[in-house]
Amino acid sequence: MNRISVEELIKTTQLSRPEIEHLTATFNGLAQQQSEKIDRPRFRDLLADTFGVDDSLLMDRVFRCFDLDSDNFICYDEFMKNMAIFLKGKYEEKLKVYDLNGDKHISKEEMYQMLKNCLVKGVEEDEDGVKDLVELILKKLDEDRDGRVSEMDWASAISKETLLMEAFGQCLPTSAVISKFLYNEANSNSRSNSKRLRSANEDLFLPVLRQTTIVSSKHVHLHRNHATHGVGPQVAPQH
Repeated sequence: MNRISVEELIKTTQLSRPEIEHLTATFNGLAQQQSEKIDRPRFRDLLADTFGVDDSLLMDRVFRCFDLDSDNFICYDEFMKNMAIFLKGKYEEKLKVYDLNGDKHISKEEMYQMLKNCLVKGVEEDEDGVKDLVELILKKLDEDRDGRVSEMDWASAISKETLLMEAFGQCLPTSAVISKFLYNEANSNSRSNSKRLRSANEDLFLPVLRQTTIVSSKHVHLHRNHATHGVGPQVAPQH
């Protein structure tokens, strides 16, 4: 299979030659030798170990965004073009991770689907809590007030507060994680490093929680721990 050339990638993406070389080496280390493609389990390992993504739904969403021909594998061209977006793309380009039906908008139904997988489930009150959170998040992201989040809404809201990208759970890498992956190969594959970065992000995200009352899967425990202090909406404890 002919691979897209380095020159073409430099021309059509924001990747530099050293970055392309690093990503190519990463792909070669993950791809199956016979097919020269990355399967779903190895890609999920990359997301977890390198980028700290541990939510199953979001892992599958990222995989589907990369798997452009829907053959359940990621070839070299798919990997390189989508890594360029994943690592260095514009905010509006990254919306597709959360756009479950591919219409370039995030609807209330899509928000509910993602959030209900993040929050404590099992009782009726939890369902109502998810619906309340959908309304709160929609107010923050839906800048034109049409009842859904467009690419323009998303880019505008995220440009003002980048941590809003984690409203539905962490699946997009932070600038610190990107730098470590692209420019510090010796430490880029450590799950413990990813966890430390995610812990630091929680500390940064807590003030935003106080202002926006947004919850994602890795922030639910913050709401429970601080519920007595009035931090955000209370989430039902797990039984």
